Amino acid sequence: MAGLTASRNTPEWPGFSNRYHYGLIPVEASTSIYVGGMVAVNNNGNGVPAQSRVSGATLSKLNVLGICEYVYAGGILPPGVNALNQPGLTYGNIAAGAAGAISVGVVAGCFGMDNDGSVTAANLGELCFAIDDHTVGMGTLVPNTTSIVVPSTGLPIVVLQPDIVPGSFDAYSATGGGGTHYLEGTDFAVDYQAGLFIALAGGGIAAGSTVYVTYRRAAAKVVAGEVVALDGGLVYVNFLRDNPAL
Repeated sequence: MAGLTASRNTPEWPGFSNRYHYGLIPVEASTSIYVGGMVAVNNNGNGVPAQSRVSGATLSKLNVLGICEYVYAGGILPPGVNALNQPGLTYGNIAAGAAGAISVGVVAGCFGMDNDGSVTAANLGELCFAIDDHTVGMGTLVPNTTSIVVPSTGLPIVVLQPDIVPGSFDAYSATGGGGTHYLEGTDFAVDYQAGLFIALAGGGIAAGSTVYVTYRRAAAKVVAGEVVALDGGLVYVNFLRDNPAL
């Protein structure tokens, strides 16, 4: 998917009354943010288009806030005017290009974003991730044909992959989701950030046994929000859910 190059008419989910309006978010240097697109803040506290996490000093940390509602450059600009904070451009008597030269107003609520094809009705209530400033997806799926073997001696811990999406982990006694469905908190525990699987004492997973697991990874992904509905080809995302700023 490609990021926006023009403003977007982003629909809001009807009946979702909660909204949060941020204060003005300064736009990062040499960065363009389009009205209707998802906005994130980086480790400088400046606004950038939402995207998967990439390397580089200004994008090493991203928190998705919500949707760009308007642009501020000495005053609120007319609807549809985008935040093109690029050298050589001006907004009235304000020269664009430097970090914070212009700002954006951002609103968090429940808005319809494009689907990268990975979000289905089975993902309702789960967290989705920013692919670009108008697209969300579900992260990398590790299928339940993946098997792990619990150590027969010593600590009953298996190292998986880091950045597992909370709530996405399932464990079974047979491949393809068959056999016994083990219960998190009863039979096993997961360290989601470190990617550790721990068989719990007194649970149904015996030492030395093979367990088949499925989960999603959030490696290089940035949380957008909670999947509320799929309608008209769009994924309606609750940006108030798990938003670190709220």
